[in-house]
Amino acid sequence: NNLWYQRFVSCVICIHGIAMASDQYDAPREWRDFITWCYIICNIFFALNQWCEFSAAGSFTRFWESKLNKFEVLCVVSGLAGVFTNSKLLMLIPSLRLYRLMHYLPTLEALLLSAVSSVSAIFNLLVFISIIAICVCITGRYIFRDTMDESTRSNYGSFFVGLLTTFQILTGDSWTAVLFASMSVKNTVYGMFFASLYTVGWYVFSSLVVFNLFVAVIIENFQVTETMENIARPGHLSLFRQTFRNSFAVFFKESQKARVRSTAAVTGREMDVDDALADYTTTAPVEENADEEGKKSLPKKTEKDPYHFLTDEDEFNSDIAIVLRTGSVPHAERVQIYQAKPPERVLFLFGPNNPIRRTFLWVNGRWWFDVIVYLAIGGSCAFLMITPPANDIPGDPPILDISTMSQANSLFTFIFSVEFFSRIMADGAWWTEQAYFKDWWNCVDFVVLFFAWVDEAELINDAKIAKVVRLTRSLRPLRLMKRNVNMRLVIDALIRTLPPVFYVIMFSVFTFMVFALIGMG
Repeated sequence: NNLWYQRFVSCVICIHGIAMASDQYDAPREWRDFITWCYIICNIFFALNQWCEFSAAGSFTRFWESKLNKFEVLCVVSGLAGVFTNSKLLMLIPSLRLYRLMHYLPTLEALLLSAVSSVSAIFNLLVFISIIAICVCITGRYIFRDTMDESTRSNYGSFFVGLLTTFQILTGDSWTAVLFASMSVKNTVYGMFFASLYTVGWYVFSSLVVFNLFVAVIIENFQVTETMENIARPGHLSLFRQTFRNSFAVFFKESQKARVRSTAAVTGREMDVDDALADYTTTAPVEENADEEGKKSLPKKTEKDPYHFLTDEDEFNSDIAIVLRTGSVPHAERVQIYQAKPPERVLFLFGPNNPIRRTFLWVNGRWWFDVIVYLAIGGSCAFLMITPPANDIPGDPPILDISTMSQANSLFTFIFSVEFFSRIMADGAWWTEQAYFKDWWNCVDFVVLFFAWVDEAELINDAKIAKVVRLTRSLRPLRLMKRNVNMRLVIDALIRTLPPVFYVIMFSVFTFMVFALIGMG
């Protein structure tokens, strides 16, 4: 149960997997001998590890109750048998042990458990599909017999070839070729109709029913809510960020002691930075509602930001806040103490009542400003469709001359630049509550606009790189989605599904690696 021993076992699993992946048929003799010794040492280690597990369990019954022990015994027996018999396949079966590394990623581990729990249901579904496929194959043999043998390899001349043809239609691989071949061997319209009905019917049944049955089985065992909770649960990266944050807090507190002493000497006030930084929690007011026993509920502790004294209105005049804001200002200028939060300033210059900022806020609120932006987006998309990617494509001359298209692109870039500058001046870039770059849709807009600036300024002389820069014009239609609430909801919902899909891809990569290693044998 020692944590470091478990990590050591994981390292041995990684080394064993690397050795199996490096065992190529064209590897030097010395390297293959080294890999063989890795096989022997790793398999002996895992055999000893299982002996320790058996000793710790105390009895064979308790040892055999664990599914992990059953799995490890299978891998150990296969690996040792492969080493003694020099069977490459048996030596590579322990690559299944790589799935144990998913223990460090709870989401992947949950996916693995869901997949394992689905095995019995999927097996029953495969049996059902196999029976249906055999019936379809026999039906096809009675309908077509050996008439399709000369026109295509996908025929029903024998039972095994017919079964392979049925499986081909099931997977949808060139099923239309089988369709046309089955229709070509019939001489009448009714025969062609029934031949097409047979092929299309089996394809539709397999694509709409069979595959959806697989999806239903997977959904039944795959808990999406649990997966999302595992993704949201803090992991190793969150622990690293929290450790870094705590370390910085300690460094920050230590670095302020000298400033506290100098400020206390000037002002004559007694200040203790440890007391100012230590109280990170506040006590909520005691609820007056009594429970059934007449006892008042306990006060609740609420966590606060470690640097709340820099921004909170209640803490704005605390000792440490005064020190941090005015530590380098002479005592004579420390007279005025603000009683509220400082107002937000755009670009650190323009406050809420600044006439320049109010002008841009007024412009952003006008309907005609949005209409101009919409027309510019629509026009840029239209020009994007009629503009060829290059001017020298044979058979695809540009509809408009090059100068007209260049002037139109410059006009659209100018309008988008005015919109960008207006949004920045009204809402701020980053350090305000409604900052422009805090919305990822605005970030997409800025990426498109940035490359438009690069293209207009002709900063890149290399034709290949310039072609890649112009490729970002294809993102312009995304600006329309930004201004449609319903489309944004669809895209945002799609983006929220990306983390689970990412973990599914990682799970698939693990599976591909394991089957690739076994396939090498």
